[in-house]
Amino acid sequence: MPELVTVGIDDSPESRAAVQWAADEARRRGRPLRLLHAWGITTGMEPIAGDPADERRHSEHLLQQAETDVGASHPDLTTETVSVPDGPVHALLSVAVRSEVLVLGSRGLGVVAGFLLGSVSQQVLARATCPVVLVRSQDTAAGAAGQPGREVVLGLKRPGDLDRSVVHHAFSAAALRGLPLRVVHAWRPPVAVGGYPPVPSIEAEVRAAEEEGLTNALDSWRTAYPDVDVIEQPVIGSAAQVLVEAAAGASLLVVGRGGRRLSGLGLRVGPVVHAALHHAPCPVAVVPHG
Repeated sequence: MPELVTVGIDDSPESRAAVQWAADEARRRGRPLRLLHAWGITTGMEPIAGDPADERRHSEHLLQQAETDVGASHPDLTTETVSVPDGPVHALLSVAVRSEVLVLGSRGLGVVAGFLLGSVSQQVLARATCPVVLVRSQDTAAGAAGQPGREVVLGLKRPGDLDRSVVHHAFSAAALRGLPLRVVHAWRPPVAVGGYPPVPSIEAEVRAAEEEGLTNALDSWRTAYPDVDVIEQPVIGSAAQVLVEAAAGASLLVVGRGGRRLSGLGLRVGPVVHAALHHAPCPVAVVPHG
């Protein structure tokens, strides 16, 4: 079983924030922290490497600085550094197989770890075998200012068909942090027929069914995590908008990866995940379906 938290680093402020977030997560989980920097090139979509000797020295310098920073804030945490002469996508996907969590820095609004969503980061998010957490520099600033997130938020698409990997990650994250878990399920009201709005009684029945379905779906998880205070939030609206709003003030937003394979383009994350990565004001954990 993987027993490492891995963070991919570069020399950006977002990367430094990701390192500190990953160090906190490794401490919470009681796991060593792996610091990884990839400096090679494997495809035209990835950055062009310079002189290999210079690239290696720069990589080792980045890793040494990151390890020093972690040692200053987490002196008891076991760390290891890995400098990889490989492209970022291949390197990150390779270590994901042996990681509990993979952490990357995100600039929000479409940029992750220095790369546009849709290239390197998109491939990692869509294909990683472990949860991938995206962290922005301002995500850690709130905690440093004494305003940590008040809860963990889980976006639940289908209460009647739970993905255990996604739900487990959310409950575990809440338990590790000693925070409540807000479970958000967005649903649509009955569609108008013939230009007439739905009968109020029918909408009320649908609402009651959605609420009951959410409660029933979470019963066994409440039993498994008795110390986690679960807040149910079934709400009418767009899943993307509802989740982004619910994430305000959260410590972590957890979503299932979703997505589908597009002809000639490989795997892509779903639209709700895409919106969360662009707009959620907290770290986002994207969990592959089990």
